[in-house]
Amino acid sequence: MTEEKKQTTLGGVLIVLTIPVTAALAAWCIYSYRLSLHEGDQEPIIYQSRTPEEWVELMHHPIAGHRDKARKFLVQYGDEALPYLEKLLQEGSDDTARLEAIRAVQEMGPAAASLVPLLRETLADRAFPDRDVAAVALLDVGDVSIETERALIKSLEEDPDPIVRVTVARCLGRIASAPGTVDALSQALTREPPSSDDPWSGANETFARDAAKDALQVIADRGDGTLATAAQEALE
Repeated sequence: MTEEKKQTTLGGVLIVLTIPVTAALAAWCIYSYRLSLHEGDQEPIIYQSRTPEEWVELMHHPIAGHRDKARKFLVQYGDEALPYLEKLLQEGSDDTARLEAIRAVQEMGPAAASLVPLLRETLADRAFPDRDVAAVALLDVGDVSIETERALIKSLEEDPDPIVRVTVARCLGRIASAPGTVDALSQALTREPPSSDDPWSGANETFARDAAKDALQVIADRGDGTLATAAQEALE
């Protein structure tokens, strides 16, 4: 084969290999363009000189990035933001905005402690899918009261979602102070999974039992009195 033919053959191979890559890049560019057009259907958001009421309205926005910015701006109002967050937590008509309100509470920390009772109600609301976030938020605001511990115990014993119970068990491991917590975690170790057609149900129940075991270990490792002793006995 002459040198000229070799070069021609090599060029043909390179062209064949390049075609799929070029096609993939073209498809991605078209997809990105269409996506930008879809997002462009929404009114442009101007993040300047807005009132708390307007930030709250944006927390209902269908685009996550806008909700995130609105939440962060609202949090900057401090105590002035609390009545708006309280209303979002109470509404229950928009789970997305409700979740943003919980995240705002988490970001405010102890400054949002007045909303703890509403967080407990949210944790108990079976219609709200992100109950696990409410559980974590209770600890993020620094609430380790016996009322919150009891609310977490109730959730661990009664919530039908094993993923929620995973988070609740971990929270109880962090704040455990009552004997009832060790009892509830001990019972969670032997909880029978409900009959379900969901192929993930059994695995999720296993995660929940493992989380309860880990929480008991955390309590036992403290080594501070009867509660640690009870947790160690439950693990044996």
